[in-house]
Amino acid sequence: MLLLQSLQRLGFASGIRQSPAKGGGKESAPEIDRQLYVKLVETLYSTPKSILSASLVALAIIAIAWFVSSDWFYGAIIAGFLVVGIVRATASWIFGRSKPLQHNPDAAVRWENFASIGAWSFAGLIGIVGAYTIVFYAFTPTEVLINCGVMGYVAGVSSRNAGRPVITIGQISAVCVPLLTAMVIAGDIVHLTLALFIGTLYLSTIVMARTMHENIVARHKSQQELETAALCDALTGVGSRMAFTRDLEAQLKTDKIEKSTTSLLAIDLDMFKDVNDTLGHPAGDAVLKETALRIQAAMPFEHAIARIGGDEFLVSFGGRDSTETETIAQSIITALSAPILIGGIKVNCGASVGLAMAPRDATSLDELMQCADLALYAAKSAGRGRVFAFTTDLAKKYLNRVELERGMREAIENGEFSLMYQPIVDPKTGKATSCEALLRWNSPTRGMVSPVEFIPVAEASGLIIPLGEWVLNTACQDAANWRDDTKVSVNLSFIQFRADRSLVETIKRALKKSGLPPERLDLEITESIVIDDTKKTLRIVEELRAMNIGVSMDDFGTGYSSFAYLNDFPFSQIKFDRKFSQDIASSPRAKSIVEAVTRLCQKLGMSVVAEGVETPQQLLSLHSLGVNSIQGYIYSRPLPLEQLKPLIENPIHLTSPTLEEAMNPARKSA
Repeated sequence: MLLLQSLQRLGFASGIRQSPAKGGGKESAPEIDRQLYVKLVETLYSTPKSILSASLVALAIIAIAWFVSSDWFYGAIIAGFLVVGIVRATASWIFGRSKPLQHNPDAAVRWENFASIGAWSFAGLIGIVGAYTIVFYAFTPTEVLINCGVMGYVAGVSSRNAGRPVITIGQISAVCVPLLTAMVIAGDIVHLTLALFIGTLYLSTIVMARTMHENIVARHKSQQELETAALCDALTGVGSRMAFTRDLEAQLKTDKIEKSTTSLLAIDLDMFKDVNDTLGHPAGDAVLKETALRIQAAMPFEHAIARIGGDEFLVSFGGRDSTETETIAQSIITALSAPILIGGIKVNCGASVGLAMAPRDATSLDELMQCADLALYAAKSAGRGRVFAFTTDLAKKYLNRVELERGMREAIENGEFSLMYQPIVDPKTGKATSCEALLRWNSPTRGMVSPVEFIPVAEASGLIIPLGEWVLNTACQDAANWRDDTKVSVNLSFIQFRADRSLVETIKRALKKSGLPPERLDLEITESIVIDDTKKTLRIVEELRAMNIGVSMDDFGTGYSSFAYLNDFPFSQIKFDRKFSQDIASSPRAKSIVEAVTRLCQKLGMSVVAEGVETPQQLLSLHSLGVNSIQGYIYSRPLPLEQLKPLIENPIHLTSPTLEEAMNPARKSA
């Protein structure tokens, strides 16, 4: 104990030994990491064969010394080695068979103390026999034999118990202190020289033992940091995907045995991208941290949470039915819908949640996560800020979507897509000023597939990029053979706009390849493109307008269409949504809106198109309000190229002479 206290004061044993727990006198874990401490104690019993072999070698050497010297002192030492060796070997065998620390880690202290006593007892016997031999058998073969064995022990012990340096230092101290004392007492030049050598070795071994231990601890700490980085999200402090999925998979296996349930929530922030784009990534990081805190605060019971993507979180918990699970999901949406204060600015992100339950929806990890993802996708598609539970209908839609996507890839390769064109007509002259290119898919197995069905899949899968490029190339090539005063209108997807420069380059290539003048190309974009990334969209629109390419705001009057767009973006044209055409003859409000916007656009130098016009009443009303371009069945349905060309070569006549005269009074007087 005095030796240990001295070593601790010198700093060699700091952070290694434990002190009794306060209050109860129970053993407590040492200051170093508990898990590492248990592993280090286990290493003390990991090589029972070395303990046995050391005991046998020591017995053999002492037995030879006894035989040579006939000194019964060596016989007593042999008895001591036998007792210590048998006890240590037995303890190692028991430890190896029962593995007590796996069941009771707190027992590590007792097992370490037992190993320490055994090691120090063995070392003490070696030190005593070495000192005795120097005093009574100096310069004899017996001394050579004994002290060679002692030196071998000192050299070997420094590495075996390196994990617990206090034991190592105690062992070499128990050997070297008696040995050095005897050499000094001998006083001759040979033994004093040996004492100097052994003393240096003694101190070096102490330093080496401490250094090896520090290296082991440092390596363990580095490994823990790597594991923490892998199992914990560095930004929010919640779990990582790897840790979450590992634990969830284990829980699902337990559910099968215990017939219990597990709920999984997939949470995605709705407007996170806007925060990053407008306020920067530091603000986005602050939002993610606050999101993690709010999700945890909304959970009233034990749960697991992880951040698995940029703004996507997963939450799992057990023992709740579907009603309780949906209530919890709704409480999370409520918590995340409240504004987040970032640098004095209130930020509204909101969230959508998809939920799935095991074993109701799935029993395996991959299937359950897929179910939650499908529910989340449905929630976001339905308008965001909603909770959707997985249903078999969602699974069917997903399978249909997968099949549709595969069919689209084959259709692109096989040339199954085609373009139809619908004229946009000047009602005063009947001339087609432009024709809108409309994508059609006639599948050999599915028949005619509606664009409403396949366009969202093309956007979600990225197929809209090659498909959109084909549409641009084909439309420009077709329009190059029309009348010189007839334009072609092509719809663009927000996915194409995200491609930034590649979109502009694609348009340039299409114009160059077809020879179509830029002023004969109109590109139609929707409000979703503007909202998705306003700054990027504005930059691209300005570049296109600088090339004399027309840019139209399609479906104006729906969603959040704002007059600010007309001020901020250099549109050449706006297209009223078909709802206004349908209501224009019966709704004074619709009539007033169309009239006001038309006048505003005229002053801003923009033309106005009304689409979806089908009846004479709608046409007359729109024309009277100043709308100068009409698109709809009243003039023509979408037509294939071979039927369109003859139609647009001359003015398109209406079927009713009275309506024709009403639209063109000059023709009546003629």
